[in-house]
Amino acid sequence: TGFSSLAIDAGAGNDMLTVDSTNGVVATPIAFDGGTGSNTLSLVDAANTATSDVYSPGPATGQGTDTLVIAGNTESVQFTTLTPVYDSVAGSVTVLGTSGTDAISYGPGHDATGAANPAWGQVTVDNLEALNFTNKAALTINGLGGNDIFALTQATAGSLSSVTIEGGGTSSATLTGDGGADGFKVLGGSTTSVTVGVHGAITTTYDVEGVNSVLLDGVGFAHSTLSFPTVNASVTPGDSTGSGLIDPIDPTGIVFLPVAYVHIDNPVTLA
Repeated sequence: TGFSSLAIDAGAGNDMLTVDSTNGVVATPIAFDGGTGSNTLSLVDAANTATSDVYSPGPATGQGTDTLVIAGNTESVQFTTLTPVYDSVAGSVTVLGTSGTDAISYGPGHDATGAANPAWGQVTVDNLEALNFTNKAALTINGLGGNDIFALTQATAGSLSSVTIEGGGTSSATLTGDGGADGFKVLGGSTTSVTVGVHGAITTTYDVEGVNSVLLDGVGFAHSTLSFPTVNASVTPGDSTGSGLIDPIDPTGIVFLPVAYVHIDNPVTLA
């Protein structure tokens, strides 16, 4: 206590900094330089739930900031020369892109040992440092403008049940199943958004906003299904089996965002 900042220079070697908020937020702003080697940051809290958790990678490879708010107190860690960040603090998390055109992906993640773990999810922005996370109820990815490309893969990711995508410009999104018998159900939408429930090993709701195209991919067919909640729609078959385009129109005549699909084993259901 009593410090205005804390700078940690790890030097050479493969280093991990763990910031543990279990006994209280580390309110002193931290600047962590991993130095040479393969270096990681782990954020943990075994007792509390964060009301806000914002991860901002960049601007250069190996750099970024994670800011947590727990019990009204702010914890901020700025890092450089780092490899993936691991965040197991309970709550929800927001990942920010850049103001330019980004390639942003979400899918299965790794735990703090570096091992693939179905309880963890991962978000990567361009070639910047990935965020691996668990114990999150909701994930928001904000592209912050630009013509972003979102690639989303259905993942267990522990307790995560909802994913919100906030695009801009001429952003596009592809939502891919987990390779099993995925059930895609379009729950609603607008001219710039679509909400899709994906039912596989788990059920996740994806709210994709600020985009001008969406593609649903059932991967290896595997009896994947797609249903759309209106009869006011036209379905145009694609060039390959299991592909096509849905042009939905609501009863007021507003044309919703078209939804393209591939690798859907069964006929599209309009209900």
